[in-house]
Amino acid sequence: MSSPPSTLGQYQIIREIARSNDIVYEAYDPLMNRRVAVKELAIPAGMTDQQRVDRIARFKREAQAAGTLNHPNIMTVYSFAEDGDRTFMALEFLDGGTLRSEVDNGGPLSKERAVEIAIAVLEGLSHAHAKGVIHRDIKPDNVQILSNGSIKITDFGIARLTFQPNLTMDGQVFGTPSYMSPEQIVGKEIDARSDLFSVGVMLYEMLAGVKPFTGDSVVSISYAIMNKAATQPPQADYAIWRVLERSMEKSAAARYNNAAEMIEALKESIAPPAQAAPYDPFANNAIPSMQAPVPMAQIPSPSGVYANPYMPSQPMGPGGAYTQPYDPYAQQIPGQAPPILNQPQYFQQPYSPQPPVSMPPPGSLPQ
Repeated sequence: MSSPPSTLGQYQIIREIARSNDIVYEAYDPLMNRRVAVKELAIPAGMTDQQRVDRIARFKREAQAAGTLNHPNIMTVYSFAEDGDRTFMALEFLDGGTLRSEVDNGGPLSKERAVEIAIAVLEGLSHAHAKGVIHRDIKPDNVQILSNGSIKITDFGIARLTFQPNLTMDGQVFGTPSYMSPEQIVGKEIDARSDLFSVGVMLYEMLAGVKPFTGDSVVSISYAIMNKAATQPPQADYAIWRVLERSMEKSAAARYNNAAEMIEALKESIAPPAQAAPYDPFANNAIPSMQAPVPMAQIPSPSGVYANPYMPSQPMGPGGAYTQPYDPYAQQIPGQAPPILNQPQYFQQPYSPQPPVSMPPPGSLPQ
């Protein structure tokens, strides 16, 4: 391994922290007085001129893809530059470790923790997709969990920018086989739903500790993704399994339409069940025959004592008779006194008892 350069552009190199297709350094930016990560393009020996041109073009595309995004769940790109024959970009420095390390070292995650991470990744992807950026390589290695608990998507190295010409020719395959969607495996045109498939695979692995589609070679893994259905792991209950099944559908049209839909489904999968209210037979939605009767207004009598509510409220006349009688056949309004017949001929004269009339002797009556 060659020793790292002392500087790259304005950045003072501290140490090398990762090496794969590219080289990543921890560095210091004296101009902005901040710690950064510097990612340098690695050009393998023996590349042709055309391969070199293509490699640089893809590296620039990565910087453009991440550089257009500004979201708390996506690593920030500060700049892209060249220093002699070296090409590099400056990135937000991320501490902590990858999701890959958490799963490998700690085993399966709890449902709540796995869903929390998946939702954070989906929120970042929702922003990226809205900006026309498809990641194409979502996997635990490209999800960073910071020491403060934040979750960041990293490595847009093979991202597809829908607003620019595609650098990938039809039939070319880029990505990590175990997390690729069926359409990505066969080199078809992809959209945001391909990333959702990858999130589903990653969520499955977080819950079960193993990948849903396995094999001993790229060919066998690809065949499983294309033709086999994932089995429900014991760690996934029915609610979360429904989300996994839909996100990993073979046809993109059968998956969630966008990241926001999948986020809502995941939130519902961990929401506590709604508590049913106790049955109230007198509630507004109860059957009419079971509703409580509406209380009638009590009607005061002239003496101040509450009288029978079904008797009229008119005061008594002389002799204790009511001047207007109660009409039991009139329409009655709840809460009001019963209606009164408006017929003055009835009971206009109060009843007064008369002394008995003397009857003539029986013999005096006409025969």
